[in-house]
Amino acid sequence: MLEVLATCAFKPMNFILLFFYQFLIEHGPEENRGLVDQDLIFYIEVLRYQVG
Repeated sequence: MLEVLATCAFKPMNFILLFFYQFLIEHGPEENRGLVDQDLIFYIEVLRYQVG
């Protein structure tokens, strides 16, 4: 999964990650984790600085 996230740091998200992001948006609030989708985006942004 880390390789997929590192790839998405510099390229558009692939379908697997888009579906996972959609899942987080839909089910995050149900699990009382309302901002978990934003955490994923933040982690991808952090990878840009680590890889680059």
